Amino acid sequence: MNCEFSNNSAIILVDDEKIVLDSLKSELATYIDDKYTIEISESGSEALELVDELLNEGYDIPVIICDYIMPGMKGDVLLSKVHQKSPDTFKILLTGQAVLEGVANAINNADLYKYFDKPWDKEELKKAVIDSLELYHIKKKQHKNLQFLSGKETQIKEKIQKTENSLIEKQCLNPEEANKIIADLNTLKEMYTTVLKLKNMINLCDAEKISGIESEVNKLKDMLKLVEQ
Repeated sequence: MNCEFSNNSAIILVDDEKIVLDSLKSELATYIDDKYTIEISESGSEALELVDELLNEGYDIPVIICDYIMPGMKGDVLLSKVHQKSPDTFKILLTGQAVLEGVANAINNADLYKYFDKPWDKEELKKAVIDSLELYHIKKKQHKNLQFLSGKETQIKEKIQKTENSLIEKQCLNPEEANKIIADLNTLKEMYTTVLKLKNMINLCDAEKISGIESEVNKLKDMLKLVEQ
């Protein structure tokens, strides 16, 4: 599983039954890389404190798995509050009984990723966790690339305007100088078009397509190095 993060990453497990938490933690530990810290909480309020603490310390929280029926704060309410603090975190709900209202609330207010009836199928939960880690990694790449492209869009636009003004202001250009400026201008406009195209593509949440976008962004970076020299 190729999930690289710029800082520490934690998976949070929440259940009011310690035996369930221990079992779930042991299960995840068999297939989760040791780069992830697995944190546990026995209540919703404790989990929210943990989320705040981890975020303040610069942790990524790719996944949270919680029980639905818990004293004090039900799982759907907890996931809604976690969503407000960390909207990119993938939320998985475990239910011990039919709770359509709670599941619907989590879907509508917490962007619920998956829910499983207890006792859960180990292979299905494993797939959900691994898939959510990969999707979280993709989202991180999307955000990083979008930030880069947005910054370069502004810079290139300013360079285009400056180059066009230079072409207008310089009345006595020899053909070689004029051709050089025009060539630079065409290159800048080509890069600007590429930036806009990549920004339009960046919302695709598909591993294969994101890898392609990553390649195009790297090509753009190489082109920018030549122009900025």
